[in-house]
Amino acid sequence: ASTHIALGQVDLAIKALDQVIAKDSCLAVGFFQRSAVHMMANRLEEALSDCISAQKYMRENPVIDYKQLGLRYKMYSWQVLYNAAAVHSRLQQWDKASNILLAASQERGAGRSNLIDTALEAIYRREVLEPLLVPEGEVFRPRKQEVDQL
Repeated sequence: ASTHIALGQVDLAIKALDQVIAKDSCLAVGFFQRSAVHMMANRLEEALSDCISAQKYMRENPVIDYKQLGLRYKMYSWQVLYNAAAVHSRLQQWDKASNILLAASQERGAGRSNLIDTALEAIYRREVLEPLLVPEGEVFRPRKQEVDQL
């Protein structure tokens, strides 16, 4: 999926993420990433649904560290909320977007404050937010012993 995203192949990225989620239907980062890709494809209802699923599978944790699974990435609940606000901005639901960002500003986590403040200012100016993604180049690389156990 990350390769397809980098190449601008949105539909193929969605298909790859569909396969990821089919293999692990509780993988919050899969729903998070797919929500952003759905936004890129202007599939806003699907994007919002994926944000809701990602938040659900965060299981009220402020952060999930995927390093144990082979992905050097920590996903914060504020990032999921940010993407939900981005969907609402695309739907021109400015009040909902603002309320979600205000909730996100109360969450703990790295990189939160400046990005949320900037996003709130953009929402007040009625500007659409760009979705957050897992950083380019970050891919699952499980340890050899974990793959051998499969």
